[in-house]
Amino acid sequence: MGAMGGGCDICAVNLYRFWCHVGCSPKQSEFSQVHGHKFIPDPQNISKQVEVLYVTINVDPDTVCDFFQSCKKTSFASQVSSMQNAAGMISFIGANAVGQGQIYYDFNFTKDPKALSIPMARCEEKNYNFTDQYGHPICKNCSCNNCEGACQKNDSIHIEPFPFFTGFNWNYVIPLYSFLVVLSVGIKLCQIFGSKKAT
Repeated sequence: MGAMGGGCDICAVNLYRFWCHVGCSPKQSEFSQVHGHKFIPDPQNISKQVEVLYVTINVDPDTVCDFFQSCKKTSFASQVSSMQNAAGMISFIGANAVGQGQIYYDFNFTKDPKALSIPMARCEEKNYNFTDQYGHPICKNCSCNNCEGACQKNDSIHIEPFPFFTGFNWNYVIPLYSFLVVLSVGIKLCQIFGSKKAT
């Protein structure tokens, strides 16, 4: 998710910030409800059942949308079909907690004032000095390649046209095509003379 993996450090910081609040916030009791242990299909092997701690997290949809905006063009999010929108991304990430911590997070999107609401960093912001306001490391700013907001309206992509014969190796192509022409002429002549003999 971060720049070292070809992603966006702001996305990685937002993920880190989100999970820190989910797991460590002193206000957990306001936005989360623990429903006890349940058996659910194991995400790694759906034929097996796994016992998990079932937790509902009430989260402000704006927090999730801002989080998604900072990550949606990263390879982490764009390569998984279920992560193509904010709800899908947060649900996918929450489902991975089953294998990692034996916890199943069910996210409830609500504007309740007690819902988890975190200010998320915007991926197009370039005023970070190697940490965000909470001290999380940001090695480099996000690029247009992995953050839509970082693309300038006047940015243009210049692609040099390839010469027509790029990659064309005369040493292989001429003998091959010569052989194919001779073979085709030979087959055609055989067909012509073979049909004359038959009649």
